[in-house]
Amino acid sequence: MVRIGIISDAHGNAPGLALALSFLERQEVGQIIFLGDAVGYMEQADEVCGMLERSRAICLMGNHEGMTCGRLPVPDGVDDLLRLPPSWESLPGVWRQQVEDNGPRLELDLEGCRLLCVHGSPEKPFTRYVNSEAAGQLDFEADVLLMGHTHRPFVVRNRGRLIVNPGSCGLPRDRGDLLSLAVVDLDGMDAQVYRLPFQPPAFLVKGMHPRAAALFERKEPDVFGHIWSSGI
Repeated sequence: MVRIGIISDAHGNAPGLALALSFLERQEVGQIIFLGDAVGYMEQADEVCGMLERSRAICLMGNHEGMTCGRLPVPDGVDDLLRLPPSWESLPGVWRQQVEDNGPRLELDLEGCRLLCVHGSPEKPFTRYVNSEAAGQLDFEADVLLMGHTHRPFVVRNRGRLIVNPGSCGLPRDRGDLLSLAVVDLDGMDAQVYRLPFQPPAFLVKGMHPRAAALFERKEPDVFGHIWSSGI
């Protein structure tokens, strides 16, 4: 059985990413794919990028990396909210080179299964937000489409193909106390989203803009995914 771990949108949350990577290690996945946005909102970008580098994850460039390295413009008046790293060159070099090479869209072949990995969407891989309803209407050439950016997880089946958004392992937008990731079984063409209970440490919240920190308090009534309660 070929199982891969899918994570996205860590946004400088090193404790959250550590929790997600520990969970995936126990799931014995053969490969980890990170769909972008390691940086921004929280101030541990260097630690997060280093952890991804050491995990040997396949990493994409998200829009926050795009703004940090100059591929995307930074909108006026949002510096304090985004809290991007001071420079692209300050981040770990091996991770940085991989992200530059892969960009926001990457095609992979794993064990004969064609994967299309994007941060946003197939046609606008940096910026477009795609919800679960719109995902079913997407046109793409792959067996599995992996996409992030929304911070909201879903699994959709489209004419025999699989579309997976793992949500955010750093700053979920549906339930702030439940980090999100996915495990994909390529043999069975199936996926499971897992939610990991998380209480952000005070030092992490202290370094955030209040609007971003408020997402940790958000508790929408409907939670997608299996809430993991067995300890990690």
